[in-house]
Amino acid sequence: MSKDEYYANTSSRIDTITGNDTWIKIVRAKEEFNAIPEHNSFDIDGFDSWLTNTYGVKLNYTPDGMMSLDNTISDEKKYLMFLLKFGEK
Repeated sequence: MSKDEYYANTSSRIDTITGNDTWIKIVRAKEEFNAIPEHNSFDIDGFDSWLTNTYGVKLNYTPDGMMSLDNTISDEKKYLMFLLKFGEK
């Protein structure tokens, strides 16, 4: 059996390992960001500010530069839209 056999994709497997579905929601938001023609898919600072301004989610990073799953909610109303839009599908 392969490690992904029980999961639809790698993101689903990561969500199971971490115990929450934050990762898949952020991946879905990144897909929306990348679909906007004027955004550069490699511009992580642009994605961070877009995510904060659009959905009220501020990404936090570990000291070694890795994204943390412990993010900050800067606007609860915008965050609710984030949950509704990128939650379970």
